[in-house]
Amino acid sequence: MKSLVTVIVLAISLLVSILLCWMIASCTTGQVTVKPSSLEDSYFPLLGNEGYDALHYHLDITPDFDAETLDATVEIKMQATQNLTEFNLDFWGYTITDVTIKGQLVKYGRDQGELMIIPNDPIAIGDTFEVTVAYNGKPRQGIPEDVFYRDPKFLASAGWVFHAGGSFVTSEPRGASFWYPVNDHPKDKATYSFSITVPEPYVVATSGELIEVINDNGMLTYKSVLNDLTASYLVTVHTGDLILDETRKEGQVPIRNYFAGRHFDRARPIFEDTSEMITFYEGIIGEYPFDVYGSVVVDFDLPYALETQTLSTYGTRILEDSVRTDITLAHELVHQWFGNSVSLARWQDIWLNEGFATYLSLMWVTEIYEDDVMQSVLNDWYDRISDPDFMNTAPDTIGDPNAENLFHDGVYWRGALTLHALRQRVDDEVFFEMIRTYFQRFKDSNATVEDFIALANEVSGEDLTDLFDVWLYQKVVPQIEGLPFGDDTS
Repeated sequence: MKSLVTVIVLAISLLVSILLCWMIASCTTGQVTVKPSSLEDSYFPLLGNEGYDALHYHLDITPDFDAETLDATVEIKMQATQNLTEFNLDFWGYTITDVTIKGQLVKYGRDQGELMIIPNDPIAIGDTFEVTVAYNGKPRQGIPEDVFYRDPKFLASAGWVFHAGGSFVTSEPRGASFWYPVNDHPKDKATYSFSITVPEPYVVATSGELIEVINDNGMLTYKSVLNDLTASYLVTVHTGDLILDETRKEGQVPIRNYFAGRHFDRARPIFEDTSEMITFYEGIIGEYPFDVYGSVVVDFDLPYALETQTLSTYGTRILEDSVRTDITLAHELVHQWFGNSVSLARWQDIWLNEGFATYLSLMWVTEIYEDDVMQSVLNDWYDRISDPDFMNTAPDTIGDPNAENLFHDGVYWRGALTLHALRQRVDDEVFFEMIRTYFQRFKDSNATVEDFIALANEVSGEDLTDLFDVWLYQKVVPQIEGLPFGDDTS
């Protein structure tokens, strides 16, 4: 009898050991050889992954403002687009505590920014499933410098950033994978929901609409939803001493702005025309594509603004009272149509985002100022891009500027002037029909420059290849009627 008990105990011990070994193997990165996966974007070849469509992300995040760390769980609903025995997410840094599918621990491996997950059972094409990743740590810790740009102009790709007053998130072009596991490419847009927990008196503002705030002994959980398809780099979360300024008028898009408390009185009047701006652009482009809009001004000297979806992000520089401020506000709003609703299919075509937002922002300035600000700004842009010194530092072509020049001024200014040249070529009626048709055809999806050129040819009824070729793919600066010709080297 005693030997039988011993045998049973040994058997149970062996079973427990096997289970523990399986659990450890399921949660270790050393047991798995990570295979690369990619959507083959030429600028960021490791961004984005094939094999599935990400449908929805739920981000449950608790920031620690003293330690400047995140404790997070992300649930991702996916649909397999091919039979899967493994699949990858983009994710940098942090300590992963577990990965599950359907509540069961699964094996995973990590290599740089690749998180490869191995389901316990193969997933068939067409099946939907949920993967959950729990993790904690300090944002961007351990990311190589060649991945996280140290140049200040790439701070927009930093992901989650802590600062003295709280935190903000900006992720263009690849910072989303610096704060949550994601299929980090605009080709795979998804909906989102958020549960962000902060101590009182912090306030949370996210993309989308706030649903409720739950107070649990001084810990506030802000629950919000973003029901519109969104590219990963456009998702934002802000925390800090933020004051909500909300406007809801019947028949108009609800506006909710968040301003850092000490800047509220200065910031509020700067944004008071937002509803009128939306109505203005609806007349030019088409109906505003989302359920809500607004802006957040963080208590931080950001060297840029970013069109984070439904909640554009600004730093304290926007508080300057100038024509430049009006252009910037219009620029980020136009991006909600072009860049956010109509998204890039590849980063090479960045001018489609920035050229459209830059050029159309001048329409609002022309609307609100009596003098010919538009002509003055166009002259300035044309003079700048024609300057030999500028041309020496600008990308050779804005149709293929390379990854380091995504946000070069030349992409913005020459992109805008490309549209102005197009408008001169086809006249106003045809040009604005192109703009409206482009939005209607590609809203909530993705487009390439080839798509836009084909559409422009279709709407105009003529072959515009020569115009796009010289403006997008040659360094020479062509002459535009009504604008001063640049340097002779042009």
